[in-house]
Amino acid sequence: MAARVIMINRRCVIVLIMLGLLVIAPLSTRSDHLPWMDGTRNAAGESCCGDADCIPRDISLLAPPGDVVVNGQFLRLPPGSVHPAPWDQMTGWWCWNGQYPRCGPPFLEISQQCARCVFFLTKPGEG
Repeated sequence: MAARVIMINRRCVIVLIMLGLLVIAPLSTRSDHLPWMDGTRNAAGESCCGDADCIPRDISLLAPPGDVVVNGQFLRLPPGSVHPAPWDQMTGWWCWNGQYPRCGPPFLEISQQCARCVFFLTKPGEG
């Protein structure tokens, strides 16, 4: 009887952990579209951001026009795909190319092929 209770409790714990992961995982890949992104275009002339294909990421501009670091990954992007974020933003933004499945959630590959646009942080008065 005690072994059966332990087995049932173990199953309950596993189910609760799985449910927790299902709730937390989407939050870590939250995508967004902010009004200030409207009208921005990439080097190919396409809109930088659709309804939900930009996510907050650590982005640094190394050298104009297109050398950036996204979450520690160096990328050389076309100049028209690299934009300053407004000075009041607390993070940079990565907008992925929806043409390739591995570019969006849950994979979020950081690569030149997956980049549609990036928005790097600026200081007050720069953006």
